Amino acid sequence: MPPFSSPWPRRAAWLAAGLATLAMIAAAWLVLQFDAERYKGLAVDWVREHHQRELKLEGPVSLRLLPRLAVRIERASLSERQRPETFASVEQASLSVALWPLLRGALEVDRVELRNASVRLTRDSEGRRNIDDLLQPRPPLDNPAPAAPSAATGSLRLDVQGVLVENLRVHLDDRPAAVRGEVLWRRLRAGRLAHQVPTDIEFDLQARMDEPAAQVDVQGRARVQFDLDTTSLALREMALSVQGQALGWTDVTARLEGMLAYDGPQHAVQAEGLHLAWSATRGAMQWHDSSLSITRFGFEPERRSLVVDALALRLKARMDAQTLALDLDWPSLEVAGDAIKGGPLQGRMAASGPTTVQAEFRCAAPRGRFDRVELPDLLLRLKGRSGAHVLDGQAQALLTVQPQPLQVALLHLRGSARVETPGLQPQTLQFQGQAQGSAGPSPWQLEGRLGNNRFTTSGRLDLSTAVPTVQAQARFDRLDFNEVLAPSAAPAPQPASAPAGPRAVDLSVLQAVQGRLELQAGELAYRHYRLADVHLQAEVQDGTLVVPTLAGRLWGGRIDGSARAQAGSRRLALRGLARGIDVGAAVRDVAGKDLIAGRGDLQVDVSTQGPTVEALRSALAGQAALQVRDGAVKGFNLARALRGARAALTLNRDALQQARATEQTDFSEMSVSFQIAEGVARSDDLDMKSPFLRVAGEGLIDIGRNRIDYTVRAAVTSTAQGQGGPERDALRGLIVPVRLTGPLEAIEWNVRWSAVAAQAATSRLRSRLEDELKGRLGGRAAPADAAASEPAAPRSLEDVAKDQLKEKLKGLFK
Repeated sequence: MPPFSSPWPRRAAWLAAGLATLAMIAAAWLVLQFDAERYKGLAVDWVREHHQRELKLEGPVSLRLLPRLAVRIERASLSERQRPETFASVEQASLSVALWPLLRGALEVDRVELRNASVRLTRDSEGRRNIDDLLQPRPPLDNPAPAAPSAATGSLRLDVQGVLVENLRVHLDDRPAAVRGEVLWRRLRAGRLAHQVPTDIEFDLQARMDEPAAQVDVQGRARVQFDLDTTSLALREMALSVQGQALGWTDVTARLEGMLAYDGPQHAVQAEGLHLAWSATRGAMQWHDSSLSITRFGFEPERRSLVVDALALRLKARMDAQTLALDLDWPSLEVAGDAIKGGPLQGRMAASGPTTVQAEFRCAAPRGRFDRVELPDLLLRLKGRSGAHVLDGQAQALLTVQPQPLQVALLHLRGSARVETPGLQPQTLQFQGQAQGSAGPSPWQLEGRLGNNRFTTSGRLDLSTAVPTVQAQARFDRLDFNEVLAPSAAPAPQPASAPAGPRAVDLSVLQAVQGRLELQAGELAYRHYRLADVHLQAEVQDGTLVVPTLAGRLWGGRIDGSARAQAGSRRLALRGLARGIDVGAAVRDVAGKDLIAGRGDLQVDVSTQGPTVEALRSALAGQAALQVRDGAVKGFNLARALRGARAALTLNRDALQQARATEQTDFSEMSVSFQIAEGVARSDDLDMKSPFLRVAGEGLIDIGRNRIDYTVRAAVTSTAQGQGGPERDALRGLIVPVRLTGPLEAIEWNVRWSAVAAQAATSRLRSRLEDELKGRLGGRAAPADAAASEPAAPRSLEDVAKDQLKEKLKGLFK
């Protein structure tokens, strides 16, 4: 039968044509009757009711139904939820959708265009995003009631024939991720975006980030294929270029080419023909012509598979006249479960310029399994020279790599090195142990010998924190820095004379690291200091060093103390107690002055602040106390000076004498305390005793200016008989003031004989008055020794005469 011989096909064809004509007439009527203002109000009310946002449609809204459903809007904006601030705005946007596939449950978008738009994406510290309400499903405009799910809904597919975006500005503020800044998509063009369909994408964007600090321009193209069901993504024929600065790097130029793919269900990463080339500057270091190439890379944790084929790393850098080059090659590595095979890793490093370095490293063929790849017999040889500094050493270890989580370990580590450097004696270092590296804390445990000094150390280093964190313990049987320092670098203590210029105090290292340190040493020596049983505990946090424990045996006694230092304010504090120490040795070691001898106790509690050593000395504040037994004050022999008392009193003239190293004033006990403020130590309670002397005193020591102004008052006791004869008898009952002035390196001792002569005249007048009163009134004179039993402060001649007369007159009326 010929086609269409039956009337039914012809009738069906006419019916279809009629329905199509009717549909076209209905569509034309719908477009003609479309009231944009009415639907604007409906959309505004719906957004306000369901999202508590304000939608503004200031421009025209147009609708086209056939051949595709197309909507175009201009000058629209949407506010934040329950806030008037703008969330998003657009100058022009258009969307066209295929109508018939939509009726079948498939979303086929012909084209999406967006021009001059902006959007603000935020996430607060509790993880709440400003788009959470927009991501929740909502009922349609014409049906407030929730629609029941259908099979068609589950099969809805995204299919966009083309995308064009121009000048889309995205403001980012993600508090948990510490991301804040702006990304401008200057142009984004894409072909068909559909499930498992390859498409070409081109983009040009600009990022200006405040956190992390970055200003980069990115251009790129790639053939993209994504899988919506498995969240997988593949980038082929990729060409990506980056220029700008980021994370402390400037003049960054990078280009990435090749293929990258991510398999969502398997969490697998694959790469082929990957090549990364870059150049950048960080500080004075310029990296150039550096690259990383991988012919093939595969990582499939679910299948326990790892493949590396022809990995080549090339690094080149320059800093001033110094150049650096590093080459690393790994021909192959293939891991499948417990089976592994591959070639040896090898590399070279060379540096030229003021510093020359030649280094090479290699290992044997890999072994192990997927979760633990071993590179045995790793060998590193290193030779370097920088001026007169020379280093020659080598190390061996078993290198292990664990992929999940990534962890690198050096086991059976052993090595040796010889170091020659000016100011130090040639040293040999031998060590053995193990160390690990990871994204988190990386522990180590080593023991060895530095010269003749044995040590053990353990701890961990964490570079994942904002500031590197170190937890370390170290133990030395004996640590003698004098065996490390060259003889010329360990001079004898010198007097603390004022330097030519200010010496800056740099505590910035406290801001570059944080953590805890514990150090123990059976014996520690540095220059003229000798400590035993040393125990130190320290903690650094936020630029502040706290030393809660500082203990050991020093100067023949024991010291216990604590300290604190703040980098920002450059403030230092020290609190300590030394018991049974050789005070003379302590003063010589610390101050470089031979001022005192004897054993005793010293207590200090001081603090200071300043940018230089001189400022620290001038700002010293706090208190100190000293008690010494069976000692001597060096520089002046007070006993010898008193032996010439008769001649000095006859001349009635003060005696000025420079301190002499061969002179000293012995005592059986001495105590004194100081109150320190603004670098000046003041004292008024000096108490020094000897068999024939009692000494009190008051005055100050200017620590900042290194000067002293102190007055001591010496009195001869009654126990001096037989130890000086008439010379000292002439001083019995008198106070001899001695003033100490000048720089601490050359103290001047000024014996105030004029004041002693005045006291002597008063004494003679008193004696004559007593004799006359005794003869006339029959009274009894007071014993002269009674007045000399205890020292008294010097008084004027009139005051002494008046007091003695009062005493005698009282006796007349008893």
